[in-house]
Amino acid sequence: FVTSFVVMFLLEAHNLGVIKLDKNVVTRAAEAVVAHHSHNVNKNIPVFAFWNELYRNGSWVTHPTNLIEALQHATSDGELLGMVLKALGQGQLWEKVKAWLQYATTLVKPMEIPPDSDDTAVSLALWATLRPLRAEFPGAVTRLEWN
Repeated sequence: FVTSFVVMFLLEAHNLGVIKLDKNVVTRAAEAVVAHHSHNVNKNIPVFAFWNELYRNGSWVTHPTNLIEALQHATSDGELLGMVLKALGQGQLWEKVKAWLQYATTLVKPMEIPPDSDDTAVSLALWATLRPLRAEFPGAVTRLEWN
């Protein structure tokens, strides 16, 4: 999602002559986008997920790895943070932080959803932006073509 937006803006700057894009960088960005193709559909159907996918209950769902890992670190390192805050006389703040961390871990499960149209639309827009530039960025265009 973000990769597609950033590349589209960089391509616009490139087309205006403001910057010169390295074709290998654009190709790697296209590869990153394609890596999020949904496992729920055939490879020739352009459906994309925001996060990596995880197989759950007979379907592939997005799996917010970055949020999960951040919460895992926060909760595993939380006792250290609690000790520091208490030593600084901020025990009440620690209780609020601890309650928020417990609540935040419940927010991960609802984010495990099938891919939606937002991510797919942005990826298709990137492809449409790159397609006329096939001569300059052949590797990126090839990676994003589905048929």
